[in-house]
Amino acid sequence: MSQPLDPAASPWQPDAAGGPTELFAPPSGEHGWLLRHASWLVAPEDGRGPALGRFLRMAMVAPMTQLTFLSFDLQVFLYGVFHTTRTARAGHFVFQAAVTFWLLVAACAVEGLRGDVAAPDWRSLNGSTGLAVLLLGWYLAMAWQHRLWAWFLAMVPVVGALYAGANLLYATWALPAGAPGAGSTALPLALDPWLWMAGSAFLVALSHAPEPKLPPRTVEGERWLTFGEYLRSAETATPRPLRALRVGLFPLWGTLDEWWASPRLMPYGVLLVMFRFGYRPELWHRCQQQVERAWASGNPALDYVGIGGGAMLRPRGGGETVAQPLEAPARRMP
Repeated sequence: MSQPLDPAASPWQPDAAGGPTELFAPPSGEHGWLLRHASWLVAPEDGRGPALGRFLRMAMVAPMTQLTFLSFDLQVFLYGVFHTTRTARAGHFVFQAAVTFWLLVAACAVEGLRGDVAAPDWRSLNGSTGLAVLLLGWYLAMAWQHRLWAWFLAMVPVVGALYAGANLLYATWALPAGAPGAGSTALPLALDPWLWMAGSAFLVALSHAPEPKLPPRTVEGERWLTFGEYLRSAETATPRPLRALRVGLFPLWGTLDEWWASPRLMPYGVLLVMFRFGYRPELWHRCQQQVERAWASGNPALDYVGIGGGAMLRPRGGGETVAQPLEAPARRMP
């Protein structure tokens, strides 16, 4: 394990000012770095911070997960919290892989030493090779934390297939330099990878539509709310038309967030499939129980593994949080 098991030993604890909170797992080293060096974004002292920070928290929803790349506990926890329907899980499994595929296609345009994509030797390697190696190195670092070697081995053929397919597509359809009709790369506009990436990321975001509740920050307040609850909420003075407009912008922010998140979260979709087929049952049970306990409270945390909605982490000296007892989960994860 890469971090202590006792959440109470963490120097960072959730701020209980907004309601009951509980920490299930200690924040990672990446959490600590962001709390020390980007507190204006992830934990401003007054809870609001500058306008830019408020906007980014609204658009990014959970900066802690968007900006932590090796925080396994948080990533797998929020993957479960945000994807409670089959539509969301299937949409993310398929279209996050599509985003990553088109990112590899775009990287093919970064020429190798000779720039000859059809040549069979190493001198024809392009930017997609470096990106594929980077992805595998990243996934290996994630798997190493809990010795999930089979997870990494499962990702090798996945990345390999995406890499091979991207290079085959690029080698088949790439246009000569300066040819008319090319998009942002040497590919025809109909195969422009950035357009396909945007479309795939939009479909990932769209798969969230059946989710029953909207998370804090996307809506005002510290609690998860249904769309109807948000429009009727008395906790904000924002007029209802502006609230509806804010919800209407979700597809834009969601598309950008999912584009950024896809290479990071694609392996977690694979891991959850492996869990359901019996891989590492003790770890799967712990991850599942954390999500169930969080949803049993009605207010899963966004910045850490636990309960508290939009509550932010604070140094222990700023006021220690008392854990709130929970009853046994009322339901299992779908």
